[in-house]
Amino acid sequence: MKKSAVTIISVISLILLWEVASLLAGGDRFPSPWDTAMAVWAILCDASFLKVAGVTILRGLIGFAAAITLGLLMGVCGGRHPLFHSYMKPWIVVIRSTPIVAFILIAVVLFSSDQVPVVISVITMFPIVYLNIAEGIRSVNPHGSGLLSLLSSIRGFVFSGVSTAMGFGWRAVVMGEVISQPQWGIGVMMQGAKVSGSLDILIAWTLVIVLISAVTDKILSFCRRFIS
Repeated sequence: MKKSAVTIISVISLILLWEVASLLAGGDRFPSPWDTAMAVWAILCDASFLKVAGVTILRGLIGFAAAITLGLLMGVCGGRHPLFHSYMKPWIVVIRSTPIVAFILIAVVLFSSDQVPVVISVITMFPIVYLNIAEGIRSVNPHGSGLLSLLSSIRGFVFSGVSTAMGFGWRAVVMGEVISQPQWGIGVMMQGAKVSGSLDILIAWTLVIVLISAVTDKILSFCRRFIS
């Protein structure tokens, strides 16, 4: 059986399980897939959708660019210089071990509500990119070629780190929006739906961010195949 067929079967199974859960809980308490699909359609048709989604996407891309830049530069140093990698280890451990909500609460005090999601996305993505770049460089001869040639030889590590970081980054951006409550953003709409008890809208916005994450992952996969 082809992988695509297995994926389709998995999606259908998820939808059927969702429908059963809605029937057992009651449609007024837990929306059905159809009700959620109608909520998604309503969101897409809303005049403010492009602005809400666009602001979240922009924050994610800014954080992504900053995390990639820092992760690439410092990852190269960490891969080529063991002492620098040893210096970075405690920082990476602290960042990866600290609950993301703690960083968000600290960032809310230090930054504006519009800046918090970007800062949190950088903090979340940077360690992933750094570790993948550093590990990739250490797996080859770190001093045997120029920088561009070196990065080309570890492009598998680069794309793996970037793809994983991007997935975590979208979640971090939305969490930052939920807590910091800027004027616009998917996280803001999710929090509003939660407060009003509109579970169908809350799930619908969740599906929107899942779709955004899936699209960016596909774009990265295409770029990886194109470069390879």
